[in-house]
Amino acid sequence: MTSINGNFSAMTGARLYGEMSLKMNRAMEHMATGKRINRASDDPSGAIAVSALKQDQNKIKAGIAGKEREMKRLGAFDGAASVIGDMLTDLQGLLTTAASSSGATPEERKALGIEATEILKGIDHLANTTTFEKQDILQGFASVKIGRVGEFTLSDLRDGGGLNLENGDLEKAQKVLDSAAAAVNGARAAAGSRTNALESEVRTDLTQLQEQEGARSLIEDADIAKETSIFMRTQVLRQAAAFAMKMFQQSDSQTVLQLLG
Repeated sequence: MTSINGNFSAMTGARLYGEMSLKMNRAMEHMATGKRINRASDDPSGAIAVSALKQDQNKIKAGIAGKEREMKRLGAFDGAASVIGDMLTDLQGLLTTAASSSGATPEERKALGIEATEILKGIDHLANTTTFEKQDILQGFASVKIGRVGEFTLSDLRDGGGLNLENGDLEKAQKVLDSAAAAVNGARAAAGSRTNALESEVRTDLTQLQEQEGARSLIEDADIAKETSIFMRTQVLRQAAAFAMKMFQQSDSQTVLQLLG
């Protein structure tokens, strides 16, 4: 009977020691990683919920990245378009001078035409070379494409064109220039409105992302205070189980010696 009870006690101690070791190791892992769920076996349903939340978060992050990229593109467009707007303002100054200089010499009027041509060359250079991530973003603003009034475009204000500042139709030139300025200003306004909308969407996305991060944290993250308590309690119980097994081994050895003696 003593042997049976002793074996039972030894088995109970060994089982308790194994259980406490497992719980203590899990608590250590939770404290080390800061996660309550490190593998699906820790909490199958919780792991599924965390996986779904992570997928949703990744989608939101991808959406935010795309919107931020578009905002950068719109910013690049607006910056370049504002330069074209400034050039059109300079061109307006030349046109105003040409229209009010009825007594100007041919050389003076020709000089105005040459200066206007240089401005238009600058506009075309910007329109044809401005890129964002290797994509053209201003090609629609080349002088041959904007300010169309009837058969004329902004390019006709060049020296030798039908609306040149030396001897061209300045009244039509003014209408073309007004149309070109309206096109640039309208495009910049649209870009600004789109940027504002994207910024609002990103703020909403970030709020949703924060909420989902909080929900995921509640499921996945470890309660460090609780895990510390579990670790300390299981450590004590494991030590007690180890002590009990040691005492059994010692008493069992004494019994054997008594039988031999």
